[in-house]
Amino acid sequence: MGRFQLYQRDDQFFEDLVWHLCFRLLGAGTEKFAVGKDGAKDARFTGTAQCFPSNESRWIGTTIIQAKHKKSPVASCSDSDFGTIMRKEIVRVAELKKLGKLDHYVCFTNRKRTGVKGDALQDELRVASGLPSLLI
Repeated sequence: MGRFQLYQRDDQFFEDLVWHLCFRLLGAGTEKFAVGKDGAKDARFTGTAQCFPSNESRWIGTTIIQAKHKKSPVASCSDSDFGTIMRKEIVRVAELKKLGKLDHYVCFTNRKRTGVKGDALQDELRVASGLPSLLI
Protein backbone atom coordinates (compact mmCIF):
# COMPACT_ATOMS: atom_id res chain seq x y z
CA MET A 1 0.00 0.00 0.00
CA GLY A 2 1.16 3.53 -0.69
CA ARG A 3 2.68 5.92 1.79
CA PHE A 4 -0.43 8.10 1.95
CA GLN A 5 -3.44 5.95 2.73
CA LEU A 6 -6.00 8.66 2.05
CA TYR A 7 -8.90 6.22 2.20
CA GLN A 8 -8.31 6.06 5.97
CA ARG A 9 -8.88 9.81 6.33
CA ASP A 10 -12.20 11.64 6.25
CA ASP A 11 -13.75 13.87 3.57
CA GLN A 12 -12.77 17.09 5.36
CA PHE A 13 -9.11 16.07 5.57
CA PHE A 14 -9.12 15.29 1.84
CA GLU A 15 -10.78 18.61 0.94
CA ASP A 16 -8.22 20.46 3.07
CA LEU A 17 -5.38 18.58 1.38
CA VAL A 18 -6.76 19.45 -2.07
CA TRP A 19 -7.06 23.12 -1.06
CA HIS A 20 -3.44 23.17 0.14
CA LEU A 21 -2.27 21.59 -3.12
CA CYS A 22 -4.22 24.13 -5.16
CA PHE A 23 -2.88 26.97 -3.02
CA ARG A 24 0.62 25.86 -4.09
CA LEU A 25 -0.14 24.95 -7.72
CA LEU A 26 -2.63 27.67 -8.63
CA GLY A 27 -1.94 30.44 -6.16
CA ALA A 28 -2.71 32.16 -2.89
CA GLY A 29 -6.05 33.32 -4.25
CA THR A 30 -7.47 29.79 -4.08
CA GLU A 31 -10.66 30.13 -2.07
CA LYS A 32 -12.19 27.20 -0.23
CA PHE A 33 -15.94 26.91 0.25
CA ALA A 34 -17.69 25.78 3.41
CA VAL A 35 -18.93 22.24 3.86
CA GLY A 36 -22.43 21.72 2.47
CA LYS A 37 -24.18 21.98 -0.84
CA ASP A 38 -21.41 23.14 -3.14
CA GLY A 39 -22.91 23.45 -6.62
CA ALA A 40 -20.11 21.37 -8.19
CA LYS A 41 -17.28 23.25 -6.53
CA ASP A 42 -15.23 22.82 -3.36
CA ALA A 43 -12.78 25.61 -4.19
CA ARG A 44 -12.16 28.23 -6.86
CA PHE A 45 -9.17 30.09 -8.23
CA THR A 46 -9.37 33.13 -10.50
CA GLY A 47 -6.26 34.49 -12.19
CA THR A 48 -3.16 32.98 -13.75
CA ALA A 49 -2.04 29.71 -12.17
CA GLN A 50 1.46 29.72 -10.70
CA CYS A 51 2.48 26.43 -12.28
CA PHE A 52 -0.55 24.40 -13.35
CA PRO A 53 -0.82 22.38 -15.50
CA SER A 54 2.81 23.35 -16.25
CA ASN A 55 5.14 26.32 -15.96
CA GLU A 56 5.08 26.78 -19.73
CA SER A 57 1.30 26.51 -20.18
CA ARG A 58 -0.46 27.94 -17.14
CA TRP A 59 -4.23 28.10 -16.89
CA ILE A 60 -5.68 31.61 -17.01
CA GLY A 61 -9.20 32.43 -15.85
CA THR A 62 -11.47 30.77 -13.33
CA THR A 63 -10.66 27.24 -12.22
CA ILE A 64 -13.24 25.24 -10.31
CA ILE A 65 -11.80 22.58 -8.01
CA GLN A 66 -13.67 19.54 -6.76
CA ALA A 67 -12.57 16.91 -4.23
CA LYS A 68 -14.06 13.41 -4.42
CA HIS A 69 -12.98 11.21 -1.52
CA LYS A 70 -13.78 7.51 -1.09
CA LYS A 71 -13.15 5.44 2.06
CA SER A 72 -11.99 2.36 0.18
CA PRO A 73 -8.47 1.17 -0.65
CA VAL A 74 -9.67 -0.43 -3.91
CA ALA A 75 -11.94 2.33 -5.27
CA SER A 76 -11.30 3.20 -8.90
CA CYS A 77 -12.31 5.91 -11.33
CA SER A 78 -13.60 2.99 -13.44
CA ASP A 79 -16.23 2.08 -10.81
CA SER A 80 -19.76 2.69 -12.05
CA ASP A 81 -20.63 4.78 -8.98
CA PHE A 82 -17.85 7.26 -9.79
CA GLY A 83 -19.05 7.60 -13.37
CA THR A 84 -22.57 8.27 -12.09
CA ILE A 85 -21.33 10.87 -9.60
CA MET A 86 -19.23 12.64 -12.22
CA ARG A 87 -22.01 12.64 -14.84
CA LYS A 88 -24.27 14.40 -12.32
CA GLU A 89 -21.54 16.89 -11.43
CA ILE A 90 -20.76 17.66 -15.05
CA VAL A 91 -24.31 18.93 -15.62
CA ARG A 92 -23.65 21.61 -13.00
CA VAL A 93 -20.18 22.28 -14.42
CA ALA A 94 -21.65 22.76 -17.90
CA GLU A 95 -24.18 25.22 -16.47
CA LEU A 96 -21.39 27.21 -14.78
CA LYS A 97 -19.50 27.30 -18.08
CA LYS A 98 -22.61 28.48 -19.92
CA LEU A 99 -22.98 31.29 -17.35
CA GLY A 100 -19.34 32.28 -17.87
CA LYS A 101 -18.36 31.32 -14.33
CA LEU A 102 -15.52 28.94 -15.15
CA ASP A 103 -12.81 28.30 -17.70
CA HIS A 104 -11.16 25.19 -16.24
CA TYR A 105 -12.22 22.28 -14.04
CA VAL A 106 -10.15 19.86 -12.02
CA CYS A 107 -11.40 17.01 -9.86
CA PHE A 108 -9.06 15.50 -7.30
CA THR A 109 -9.88 12.01 -6.08
CA ASN A 110 -8.14 9.34 -4.04
CA ARG A 111 -9.55 6.66 -6.35
CA LYS A 112 -7.16 4.75 -8.58
CA ARG A 113 -7.14 5.97 -12.17
CA THR A 114 -7.09 3.41 -14.94
CA GLY A 115 -5.66 4.34 -18.31
CA VAL A 116 -8.48 3.22 -20.57
CA LYS A 117 -11.69 3.82 -18.60
CA GLY A 118 -10.25 6.80 -16.72
CA ASP A 119 -9.32 8.52 -19.98
CA ALA A 120 -12.67 7.60 -21.54
CA LEU A 121 -14.60 9.13 -18.62
CA GLN A 122 -12.48 12.27 -18.70
CA ASP A 123 -13.04 12.60 -22.47
CA GLU A 124 -16.79 12.03 -22.03
CA LEU A 125 -16.94 14.76 -19.39
CA ARG A 126 -14.94 17.17 -21.57
CA VAL A 127 -17.45 16.75 -24.40
CA ALA A 128 -20.48 16.99 -22.09
CA SER A 129 -19.20 20.14 -20.39
CA GLY A 130 -17.62 21.81 -23.41
CA LEU A 131 -14.43 22.30 -21.40
CA PRO A 132 -11.22 21.19 -23.10
CA SER A 133 -9.31 21.95 -19.87
CA LEU A 134 -11.00 19.39 -17.61
CA LEU A 135 -8.86 17.01 -15.56
CA ILE A 136 -9.54 14.17 -13.14
